[in-house]
Amino acid sequence: MDELIISVLNMSLTASYVIVFVIVIRLFLKKFPKVYSYALWFSVLFRLICPFSFDSIFSLIPKNVNIPQDIAYLPKPEINSGITAIDSAVNNVLPPPVNPAASANPMQIWLAIGEAVWLIGIAILLIYSVFTTVKLYRKLRYAKYVEDNIYIVNGFKTPFVFGIVNPKIYLPDHLSENEKSYVLLHEQTHIKRADHIVKLAFFIITCIHWFNPFVWIAFYLMGEDMELSCDEKVVKQMGNSIKKEYSSSLLSMSTGKRILGGSPIAFGENNTKDRIKNVLNYKKPKFWVIVILIFVIIAVGIGLMTNPKNDKSVTVSNEDKISAYLKENSINTFSLYYELLDFNISDYQEKVVGGKIEAIFSYTIVHKNYDRDPDTVQYIKEAKERGDKNYQTYYDEYLQPQNMNFFLKAVIDEYNTITLYSKNPAIESEEWHQVEMSDFVIGKITEEHESENINRNEPIENNIAEYISYDYENRSIYIAGLKIFEEFGTEEFEYANEGSARIINDENAIEFFITVSTGLVPGAGSITGPDVYFKMALDTNEIVEKKLTHAPNYAEIAKLNPEHINPDSIQYSEKIIELSDERIIEIGEYLKEFILEVESKLDYFTYED
Repeated sequence: MDELIISVLNMSLTASYVIVFVIVIRLFLKKFPKVYSYALWFSVLFRLICPFSFDSIFSLIPKNVNIPQDIAYLPKPEINSGITAIDSAVNNVLPPPVNPAASANPMQIWLAIGEAVWLIGIAILLIYSVFTTVKLYRKLRYAKYVEDNIYIVNGFKTPFVFGIVNPKIYLPDHLSENEKSYVLLHEQTHIKRADHIVKLAFFIITCIHWFNPFVWIAFYLMGEDMELSCDEKVVKQMGNSIKKEYSSSLLSMSTGKRILGGSPIAFGENNTKDRIKNVLNYKKPKFWVIVILIFVIIAVGIGLMTNPKNDKSVTVSNEDKISAYLKENSINTFSLYYELLDFNISDYQEKVVGGKIEAIFSYTIVHKNYDRDPDTVQYIKEAKERGDKNYQTYYDEYLQPQNMNFFLKAVIDEYNTITLYSKNPAIESEEWHQVEMSDFVIGKITEEHESENINRNEPIENNIAEYISYDYENRSIYIAGLKIFEEFGTEEFEYANEGSARIINDENAIEFFITVSTGLVPGAGSITGPDVYFKMALDTNEIVEKKLTHAPNYAEIAKLNPEHINPDSIQYSEKIIELSDERIIEIGEYLKEFILEVESKLDYFTYED
C-alpha cells in the first residue's frame, strides 16, 4: 500500500506540471477552435493514470521531480517537486525515521494515516456519485421515448446525455424544431467522440487524485473545452447563419432546474456566457493554420507525456557503482526470503592498489520478514517452549524492520568488473576471502555445513556449562547448567540455571541473560529468579544496560499457595545475585571470546537477522 500511494503522489506531482502547461498553452489558443485545447487534456489524463513514460529530449517536464519510494526509511526523508519553496516547506516538516529496528517509524505512521485519509476521500466521492446517479436514474424512468436513443423529459431545461454503454439523449419538452436540430447534433457529437466515456474516466481519476486542487481545475476546464468544441462542431456543420439562433437557445436553456450534480455518467451544458461568446466569435481557420495547430498540439503532447532524458555525461562515482551493484545483487539474492526496505553503505574508504580500485565499507540491508506466524520460526518457538521471559520481545521484534550487516571489500578492475570479498571484522587474523551475496543466504550456509552436523540442538563441547548449543542464525548460544562462574553455578543452586548470550551485530554489543532456579516444586514447570541481564559494547567493553532481578518472596507466596512452594525455597526469598561492573565485563569478554571461537571453527560469516 505504501508503494501505491507514493506512486499516486508521484503521478499527481508530475501531472500538476502538465496541467499548468496546458492552462498556459490554452491561453495562447484562445482564438482558435477549442478542439485543439480539448486534445491537450489527454496528456493530463495520461500522466494521472500511467506511473511510467518514455524519455525524450523534447520533454517539457523538469528533471528529477519525484517522491522516493523508500522515503519512509531514508535517513533524511525528502521530496523533490522541482519548486524550491515547496520542497523546503515540506522537507522541513518531514520527520526522520527512527532506528530501523524500532517499533514505530514516524514516516510509516504518517504514510498509514495518509493512506487512510486518501481511501476515505475516494470512498466518499464514489458513494456520493453513485447515490446521485441512482437518484437521477429514478427521475428519468418516466421520460418519453421519441426515436433511436432520444427521449423527452419534463422538469429539466437543459439537455444532457446519460449512460455509458448505450448512452441516451434527454431533451427538455419546450424545444422548438430548430432548437432540437442544434441540440441533437451537439449531443450526438458528444456520443460520437465518446465524450461520455472520457468524462467518466476523468471523473474517476479525479476521485483518485482528489487531494490535488490542480486536478479538479483540470477536470473543470476539460469539461468546458469539451462543450465549446461541440458547439463549434454544430456551427461548422450547420453554417454561420445559425449563430444567433443557437446562442438564443443556449441562453434560454441556461435558466431553470439543472441536472442533478455529482453523477459522472450524466453531463449537460454549463458556462453559458463563454459558450455564447465562443459561438458568436467562431471562425473556421484556414487550412495552413490547421496544419500548424495539429503539429503544435502533437509536439506539445509529446513534450508533456515524456520524461526528460537522463544526462549520461554525469560522472558516476565508484561508491555509486558499488552501491548499484550491491543493491541489484541483494534484491536478486534476498527478495525470496525478505521484504527489502533499504540499502546503505557506511564507513566507505577507497584506494588504488595495482591499478584497481579497492573499497572497504560496511553494508546494511534493512529488511522485514515476510508476514507469517512468528511461532513457526524455530528460535521463537523454542523460546516459547522453554518459557523464556523474552519470548514476547522476540515475537514482536521478528515482525519489525531488521538489519543485515556485512563488512565487505569491493575491487573494481580496469573493465569495471566488481568483485566482492569479506571477512569477520571481530577476528583480526582473518584474511579477506572472495564472496557472492548469495553466500550469505542462511539456507545455503545450512546446506554447506550439513555434513558437519551443525545443529542448534546439538551440544558443543565446553567447560562452561552442562549444556551449550550454538544458533548460527542469531550468533547466540543457549546455556543450561552454567557452572564456570561461581555466581551462577554454586552447589547452593545445584547448577539449575538456563540462559543465553548473543552478539548483536547492528548494535556491536553482546547480550547475556540467565535465570536461576531457587526451588519451585518441579511440577510447577517453570524457573524463577534471581535473574541477571546485561548488554556490553564489544569495542569499548562499556556496560550499555544492566538489570539484576531478585527472586520472588516465596514466604509470602507460600501463605497463599503452600502446595506450590517447596519449603526449601523459603531461604532464597528476595535473593539477588550481586555483580560488580568489573565482574560483568569479565563475563562479557569471556562469552564474546567463546562465541567467536565457535564461529571460527564453523568457517563462515554470520550476520544479525
